Amino acid sequence: MIIMVVSLLEAIDPYGIYDKNLFNLKYSFATNVLCAKRLIEILHNERNILVFGTSRSARISPAILHEEVINLDCIYGNPSSVIDFLNRLDQQSIKNISKIYYCIDWNCFIDDSKYDRVNYQDWKAILIYKIKHLNLSVIGFAQQKIFLNFNGEPNKYYHSKGYAVRHNDGNPNFPIIPYNDVEMTSKDIVSVLSKIDKFAKTHSIEIVYFMPTLPAGFDRLWDFGMFSRQLRLYLDYIDGIYDFTYVEGISNNRQLFADYSHLSTNGLKKLFETQFNEKNYITSKNLDAHLSEYKKYYKYK
Repeated sequence: MIIMVVSLLEAIDPYGIYDKNLFNLKYSFATNVLCAKRLIEILHNERNILVFGTSRSARISPAILHEEVINLDCIYGNPSSVIDFLNRLDQQSIKNISKIYYCIDWNCFIDDSKYDRVNYQDWKAILIYKIKHLNLSVIGFAQQKIFLNFNGEPNKYYHSKGYAVRHNDGNPNFPIIPYNDVEMTSKDIVSVLSKIDKFAKTHSIEIVYFMPTLPAGFDRLWDFGMFSRQLRLYLDYIDGIYDFTYVEGISNNRQLFADYSHLSTNGLKKLFETQFNEKNYITSKNLDAHLSEYKKYYKYK
Protein backbone atom coordinates (compact mmCIF):
# COMPACT_ATOMS: atom_id res chain seq x y z
CA MET A 1 0.00 0.00 0.00
CA ILE A 2 2.78 2.43 0.98
CA ILE A 3 4.66 1.62 -2.23
CA MET A 4 1.51 2.39 -4.25
CA VAL A 5 1.04 5.74 -2.48
CA VAL A 6 4.69 6.74 -2.95
CA SER A 7 4.57 5.74 -6.64
CA LEU A 8 1.41 7.76 -7.21
CA LEU A 9 2.92 10.80 -5.46
CA GLU A 10 6.00 10.52 -7.68
CA ALA A 11 3.75 10.46 -10.75
CA ILE A 12 1.78 13.51 -9.59
CA ASP A 13 4.82 15.41 -8.22
CA PRO A 14 2.81 17.64 -5.83
CA TYR A 15 5.68 20.09 -5.20
CA GLY A 16 6.81 20.48 -8.82
CA ILE A 17 10.22 18.98 -8.13
CA TYR A 18 10.63 17.67 -11.68
CA ASP A 19 10.35 19.32 -15.08
CA LYS A 20 7.48 17.02 -16.05
CA ASN A 21 5.11 14.57 -14.40
CA LEU A 22 3.29 11.50 -15.66
CA PHE A 23 -0.08 13.26 -15.89
CA ASN A 24 1.25 16.51 -17.45
CA LEU A 25 -0.12 18.57 -14.55
CA LYS A 26 1.22 22.07 -15.10
CA TYR A 27 0.32 23.88 -11.88
CA SER A 28 1.72 23.09 -8.42
CA PHE A 29 0.31 24.64 -5.28
CA ALA A 30 3.18 24.04 -2.89
CA THR A 31 6.94 23.94 -3.06
CA ASN A 32 9.79 22.52 -1.01
CA VAL A 33 13.58 22.52 -0.82
CA LEU A 34 13.95 19.69 -3.35
CA CYS A 35 12.83 22.08 -6.09
CA ALA A 36 16.21 23.82 -5.77
CA LYS A 37 17.91 21.17 -7.90
CA ARG A 38 15.66 21.96 -10.88
CA LEU A 39 16.10 25.70 -10.38
CA ILE A 40 19.89 25.29 -10.44
CA GLU A 41 19.55 23.52 -13.77
CA ILE A 42 17.44 26.37 -15.16
CA LEU A 43 20.02 28.92 -14.00
CA HIS A 44 22.80 26.96 -15.69
CA ASN A 45 21.04 27.41 -19.05
CA GLU A 46 19.71 30.96 -18.89
CA ARG A 47 20.40 34.33 -17.31
CA ASN A 48 18.16 35.28 -14.37
CA ILE A 49 17.74 37.50 -11.36
CA LEU A 50 17.80 35.42 -8.17
CA VAL A 51 15.38 36.23 -5.35
CA PHE A 52 15.96 34.84 -1.85
CA GLY A 53 13.61 35.28 1.06
CA THR A 54 10.35 34.08 2.52
CA SER A 55 6.66 34.11 1.73
CA ARG A 56 6.91 37.92 1.87
CA SER A 57 9.10 37.87 -1.26
CA ALA A 58 7.65 34.77 -2.94
CA ARG A 59 5.49 36.87 -5.29
CA ILE A 60 8.50 38.67 -6.78
CA SER A 61 8.43 37.69 -10.45
CA PRO A 62 9.14 39.02 -13.96
CA ALA A 63 5.89 40.99 -13.69
CA ILE A 64 7.55 43.01 -10.92
CA LEU A 65 11.22 43.08 -11.94
CA HIS A 66 10.66 43.11 -15.73
CA GLU A 67 13.42 40.56 -16.22
CA GLU A 68 13.67 36.79 -15.99
CA VAL A 69 13.47 35.68 -12.37
CA ILE A 70 14.23 32.54 -10.39
CA ASN A 71 12.65 32.81 -6.95
CA LEU A 72 14.20 30.58 -4.28
CA ASP A 73 11.26 30.68 -1.90
CA CYS A 74 11.57 26.89 -1.83
CA ILE A 75 14.74 27.03 0.30
CA TYR A 76 13.43 29.89 2.45
CA GLY A 77 15.53 32.81 3.63
CA ASN A 78 17.85 31.51 6.32
CA PRO A 79 21.33 32.77 5.30
CA SER A 80 22.83 29.29 5.74
CA SER A 81 20.41 27.91 3.16
CA VAL A 82 21.21 30.81 0.82
CA ILE A 83 24.99 30.36 0.94
CA ASP A 84 24.52 26.59 0.64
CA PHE A 85 22.61 27.16 -2.61
CA LEU A 86 25.16 29.64 -3.98
CA ASN A 87 28.10 27.36 -3.19
CA ARG A 88 26.53 24.61 -5.31
CA LEU A 89 26.63 26.69 -8.49
CA ASP A 90 29.14 26.02 -11.23
CA GLN A 91 30.89 28.85 -13.07
CA GLN A 92 28.34 28.97 -15.89
CA SER A 93 25.47 29.28 -13.42
CA ILE A 94 27.28 32.03 -11.53
CA LYS A 95 27.80 33.94 -14.78
CA ASN A 96 24.08 33.66 -15.43
CA ILE A 97 23.16 35.55 -12.24
CA SER A 98 22.26 39.05 -13.41
CA LYS A 99 21.42 40.33 -9.92
CA ILE A 100 20.37 39.11 -6.47
CA TYR A 101 17.52 40.39 -4.31
CA TYR A 102 17.52 39.13 -0.74
CA CYS A 103 14.55 39.80 1.54
CA ILE A 104 15.95 40.01 5.06
CA ASP A 105 13.01 38.68 7.03
CA TRP A 106 13.51 38.55 10.80
CA ASN A 107 11.98 35.10 11.30
CA CYS A 108 14.87 33.53 9.36
CA PHE A 109 17.50 34.88 11.75
CA ILE A 110 16.34 33.41 15.05
CA ASP A 111 17.97 29.99 14.68
CA ASP A 112 18.54 27.33 12.02
CA SER A 113 15.02 25.88 12.24
CA LYS A 114 14.25 27.59 8.92
CA TYR A 115 17.25 25.87 7.28
CA ASP A 116 16.04 22.62 5.72
CA ARG A 117 19.29 20.65 5.56
CA VAL A 118 19.33 18.20 2.66
CA ASN A 119 21.65 17.54 -0.26
CA TYR A 120 19.07 18.18 -2.96
CA GLN A 121 21.54 17.20 -5.68
CA ASP A 122 21.97 13.62 -4.39
CA TRP A 123 19.29 11.07 -5.27
CA LYS A 124 19.78 9.07 -2.06
CA ALA A 125 19.36 12.15 0.10
CA ILE A 126 16.29 13.12 -1.93
CA LEU A 127 14.73 9.69 -1.42
CA ILE A 128 15.37 9.74 2.33
CA TYR A 129 13.92 13.25 2.56
CA LYS A 130 10.75 12.20 0.73
CA ILE A 131 10.25 9.19 2.99
CA LYS A 132 10.78 11.26 6.15
CA HIS A 133 8.30 13.89 4.95
CA LEU A 134 5.59 11.53 3.71
CA ASN A 135 2.43 12.69 5.49
CA LEU A 136 -1.17 13.72 4.94
CA SER A 137 -0.15 17.21 3.82
CA VAL A 138 1.77 15.79 0.85
CA ILE A 139 -1.24 13.69 -0.11
CA GLY A 140 -3.46 16.76 0.23
CA PHE A 141 -1.20 18.82 -2.05
CA ALA A 142 -1.29 15.98 -4.58
CA GLN A 143 -5.09 15.91 -4.55
CA GLN A 144 -5.25 19.68 -4.87
CA LYS A 145 -2.87 19.60 -7.82
CA ILE A 146 -5.04 17.07 -9.65
CA PHE A 147 -8.35 18.86 -9.07
CA LEU A 148 -7.24 22.41 -9.82
CA ASN A 149 -5.26 21.56 -12.97
CA PHE A 150 -8.48 20.64 -14.75
CA ASN A 151 -10.04 24.10 -14.45
CA GLY A 152 -7.66 26.28 -16.47
CA GLU A 153 -5.16 28.62 -14.82
CA PRO A 154 -5.96 28.83 -11.09
CA ASN A 155 -5.81 32.00 -9.00
CA LYS A 156 -2.79 30.78 -7.06
CA TYR A 157 0.07 28.44 -7.87
CA TYR A 158 3.87 28.24 -8.06
CA HIS A 159 5.51 28.92 -11.39
CA SER A 160 8.14 26.46 -12.62
CA LYS A 161 10.79 29.10 -11.85
CA GLY A 162 9.85 29.23 -8.19
CA TYR A 163 7.80 32.39 -7.78
CA ALA A 164 4.27 32.43 -6.42
CA VAL A 165 1.59 33.54 -8.86
CA ARG A 166 -1.31 35.12 -7.02
CA HIS A 167 -4.23 36.63 -8.99
CA ASN A 168 -6.68 38.96 -7.24
CA ASP A 169 -4.82 38.58 -3.94
CA GLY A 170 -5.72 41.92 -2.37
CA ASN A 171 -7.55 41.63 0.95
CA PRO A 172 -8.10 44.98 2.69
CA ASN A 173 -10.25 43.53 5.50
CA PHE A 174 -7.50 41.64 7.31
CA PRO A 175 -7.10 41.91 11.10
CA ILE A 176 -3.85 43.00 12.73
CA ILE A 177 -2.53 39.97 14.62
CA PRO A 178 -0.76 40.66 17.97
CA TYR A 179 2.94 39.94 17.90
CA ASN A 180 5.03 38.61 20.76
CA ASP A 181 8.03 40.73 21.69
CA VAL A 182 11.11 38.51 21.70
CA GLU A 183 14.72 39.00 20.71
CA MET A 184 14.39 37.82 17.15
CA THR A 185 17.93 37.67 15.85
CA SER A 186 20.93 35.47 16.56
CA LYS A 187 24.35 36.98 15.93
CA ASP A 188 25.68 33.62 14.75
CA ILE A 189 22.90 33.33 12.14
CA VAL A 190 23.15 36.96 10.99
CA SER A 191 26.94 36.68 10.62
CA VAL A 192 26.45 34.27 7.70
CA LEU A 193 25.35 37.32 5.69
CA SER A 194 29.03 38.20 5.38
CA LYS A 195 29.63 34.97 3.41
CA ILE A 196 26.79 35.77 1.03
CA ASP A 197 28.07 39.31 0.60
CA LYS A 198 31.60 38.03 -0.07
CA PHE A 199 30.24 35.61 -2.70
CA ALA A 200 28.47 38.44 -4.51
CA LYS A 201 31.47 40.77 -4.41
CA THR A 202 33.90 38.02 -5.47
CA HIS A 203 31.81 37.34 -8.57
CA SER A 204 30.91 41.00 -9.24
CA ILE A 205 27.19 40.36 -8.72
CA GLU A 206 24.99 43.19 -7.49
CA ILE A 207 23.09 42.12 -4.38
CA VAL A 208 20.20 44.13 -2.99
CA TYR A 209 19.15 43.55 0.62
CA PHE A 210 15.72 44.74 1.74
CA MET A 211 13.38 44.33 4.68
CA PRO A 212 9.74 43.39 4.03
CA THR A 213 6.88 45.86 4.28
CA LEU A 214 4.33 45.57 7.06
CA PRO A 215 0.93 47.26 7.35
CA ALA A 216 0.26 50.21 9.63
CA GLY A 217 -0.74 48.89 13.02
CA PHE A 218 1.60 45.92 12.96
CA ASP A 219 4.51 48.20 13.80
CA ARG A 220 2.67 49.41 16.92
CA LEU A 221 2.80 45.83 18.21
CA TRP A 222 6.51 45.43 17.54
CA ASP A 223 9.09 46.58 20.06
CA PHE A 224 11.28 49.42 18.78
CA GLY A 225 14.29 48.32 20.79
CA MET A 226 14.19 44.91 19.16
CA PHE A 227 13.77 46.46 15.73
CA SER A 228 16.74 48.81 16.16
CA ARG A 229 18.99 46.05 17.51
CA GLN A 230 18.15 43.87 14.52
CA LEU A 231 18.94 46.59 12.02
CA ARG A 232 22.24 47.44 13.69
CA LEU A 233 23.23 43.78 13.68
CA TYR A 234 22.46 43.38 9.97
CA LEU A 235 24.71 46.35 9.19
CA ASP A 236 27.60 44.74 11.06
CA TYR A 237 27.84 42.28 8.16
CA ILE A 238 26.56 44.07 5.04
CA ASP A 239 27.14 47.57 3.66
CA GLY A 240 23.52 48.66 3.50
CA ILE A 241 19.89 47.60 3.35
CA TYR A 242 16.60 49.05 2.14
CA ASP A 243 14.31 49.30 5.14
CA PHE A 244 10.74 48.98 3.88
CA THR A 245 9.26 47.98 7.24
CA TYR A 246 7.01 51.04 7.19
CA VAL A 247 6.50 52.83 3.88
CA GLU A 248 4.18 55.80 3.74
CA GLY A 249 1.56 55.30 1.03
CA ILE A 250 1.97 51.52 1.12
CA SER A 251 1.94 50.42 4.76
CA ASN A 252 -1.11 52.62 5.39
CA ASN A 253 -2.96 51.40 2.28
CA ARG A 254 -4.76 48.17 3.08
CA GLN A 255 -5.67 47.70 -0.58
CA LEU A 256 -2.03 46.76 -1.21
CA PHE A 257 -1.93 43.82 1.21
CA ALA A 258 -2.95 40.19 0.93
CA ASP A 259 -3.13 39.78 4.71
CA TYR A 260 -1.71 41.22 7.94
CA SER A 261 1.95 40.61 6.99
CA HIS A 262 2.17 40.08 3.22
CA LEU A 263 2.02 42.64 0.43
CA SER A 264 -0.20 41.65 -2.46
CA THR A 265 1.20 41.40 -5.98
CA ASN A 266 0.08 44.97 -6.68
CA GLY A 267 1.63 46.09 -3.42
CA LEU A 268 4.98 44.61 -4.41
CA LYS A 269 4.73 46.25 -7.83
CA LYS A 270 4.25 49.65 -6.23
CA LEU A 271 7.09 49.02 -3.77
CA PHE A 272 9.58 48.09 -6.47
CA GLU A 273 8.49 50.90 -8.78
CA THR A 274 8.75 53.70 -6.21
CA GLN A 275 10.78 52.88 -3.10
CA PHE A 276 14.28 51.76 -4.09
CA ASN A 277 15.74 55.19 -3.44
CA GLU A 278 18.35 56.90 -1.30
CA LYS A 279 15.85 57.77 1.44
CA ASN A 280 15.14 54.13 2.18
CA TYR A 281 18.73 52.88 1.87
CA ILE A 282 20.19 52.50 5.34
CA THR A 283 23.89 52.31 6.16
CA SER A 284 25.85 52.73 9.37
CA LYS A 285 26.22 56.44 8.48
CA ASN A 286 22.51 57.29 8.40
CA LEU A 287 21.23 54.57 10.74
CA ASP A 288 20.80 56.79 13.82
CA ALA A 289 18.84 59.40 11.87
CA HIS A 290 16.71 56.68 10.36
CA LEU A 291 15.92 55.14 13.74
CA SER A 292 15.08 58.54 15.17
CA GLU A 293 12.54 59.05 12.40
CA TYR A 294 11.10 55.55 12.83
CA LYS A 295 10.51 55.90 16.58
CA LYS A 296 7.10 57.44 16.00
CA TYR A 297 5.84 54.22 14.42
CA TYR A 298 6.79 51.86 17.26
CA LYS A 299 6.07 51.30 20.89
CA TYR A 300 9.00 51.55 23.32
CA LYS A 301 10.81 49.20 25.64
